[in-house]
Amino acid sequence: MYCCAINCSNNTKPSKPTLDPRTKQPVRMHKFPDPVKEKERCLRWIINLRRADLNLHNVKYKKVCSIHFDLSAYNCSSEIATSSLLCTAVPTIVHCKYPPKREINSRKPPAKRTIKEEEESEVEDTKSCDIKLEPPEPEIECPLIYLGEIS
Repeated sequence: MYCCAINCSNNTKPSKPTLDPRTKQPVRMHKFPDPVKEKERCLRWIINLRRADLNLHNVKYKKVCSIHFDLSAYNCSSEIATSSLLCTAVPTIVHCKYPPKREINSRKPPAKRTIKEEEESEVEDTKSCDIKLEPPEPEIECPLIYLGEIS
């Protein structure tokens, strides 16, 4: 079985297997994600592999070798020869003119916001208030006009 990544001729033939330089063991071949159940991820694989001839309809029997996956794409990055790929793994190591950007999520998630004690008491005060405020009625001043005596 040959790898379908662009510019890659790695294979798993028993007579002449390619060795993964990180593990010094034969490369492992990984199936594409299911194009029906994991359409977005499958498309990401196709885009990252830089193969114009691949699409959702013809990747069912194609494989990608372990050399194209970063160590962080495996369940156990120290044992990639036996470890399985994460369910979010995408091939990012591609030898071509414009390789895909590596998706590294090194940013920490934002801290949860909490209400300070002062703000909390203000919020409670406004919740307990039952008074409905209505705008005051404007006072109308009418000047008295003398029209004379009524007969």
